[in-house]
Amino acid sequence: MSVCLHRYFSHKGFKCGRGMQILLYIGGCMASQGPPLWWASKHRRHHNHCDTAKDPHSPVVFSHFYAWTGWVYGFGAEGPFGSGHDEEYLSDHLKFPELAFGENIYWLPPFLSHVFTYFKYGPAHAVYVSLMSAVLCMLLTLYFNVAFHSHGDDGDEHGVVDKARAKLFANPTGTCRARDIPFDPLSNIFGEAHHGWHHKFPLAYKRPGIDAPYWLFILPLKTAGLLWGENRMTETKVK
Repeated sequence: MSVCLHRYFSHKGFKCGRGMQILLYIGGCMASQGPPLWWASKHRRHHNHCDTAKDPHSPVVFSHFYAWTGWVYGFGAEGPFGSGHDEEYLSDHLKFPELAFGENIYWLPPFLSHVFTYFKYGPAHAVYVSLMSAVLCMLLTLYFNVAFHSHGDDGDEHGVVDKARAKLFANPTGTCRARDIPFDPLSNIFGEAHHGWHHKFPLAYKRPGIDAPYWLFILPLKTAGLLWGENRMTETKVK
């Protein structure tokens, strides 16, 4: 999720060839969090309208439950079966027909994984190892939307993205309350603990903390020449 859906499809933190892009797309599907481009469009909208009524999953604006799972699964909500894609944020991806087509069959890779596990290891493994791991991954990822946005107004570094910079780079109203929780062990391991920092530097593919996805995935592939590009520590508005 962190590499495929977040750092690549949402923020284009690094570059890759077309074949590698397809593999990253399949990896994004395996996260069982909906179509990868749908995911990217909602996340880009989140950055541009952080903690406003246009933010698809702000716990500051909506209820904690809605910000956690309701926005995906609620009737008529933002989920893949609800309002659909925000195509105005996807011009860079929709020019690739294979990615646009993949949005119709995004369910196929995880489904085939569950079927393989069922026939190879039996129904118990299919339910408790394959299916439950996908559900837990999804719920934990969605919980970041709640945990890393504060109702407080306690300034920056990086408890809240400061309003002057937010007006320029995060959203037009300067209301973004993304915060860091650097000692959260799980999110620290996956490079997602410094969320306030991420809202300031969304294009960076290497992040503070342990950041296992960088060391175990991005760096080896970059060394092999399959990924490339500088780690961009620039404050910019997400397009």
